[in-house]
Amino acid sequence: DLQRAKDAEMAKSGFNEEEILKIKRAKADPIIAPFNGQVLYELSVEGPSSSPSVGSKYAQDDFFCYISTPWGGFEKVFVGFTGRIVEISAKQGQMVRKGQPIAYIEREKE
Repeated sequence: DLQRAKDAEMAKSGFNEEEILKIKRAKADPIIAPFNGQVLYELSVEGPSSSPSVGSKYAQDDFFCYISTPWGGFEKVFVGFTGRIVEISAKQGQMVRKGQPIAYIEREKE
């Protein structure tokens, strides 16, 4: 995967994990949790659900994940712009608070 190769190259150059995250985030926009709740990337009855992969591409109006809210709703979260995932901040099933980043996506140049 291209992003992992870039990360490994940066690590070889002397950057630590925290510095690598800062650099990736500087070029990316966060997908923010609109509600408190549990992150669900997939709702699968056939097998385990998983987070999307770093490097996955999303278009402006693409669905990103659900937030299972305390009041029992499943609220959809959309991307809002075109780009590729550079970091997944919240894993499948993780609890998040409103305003917390779920992932970071680097916008594609138009």
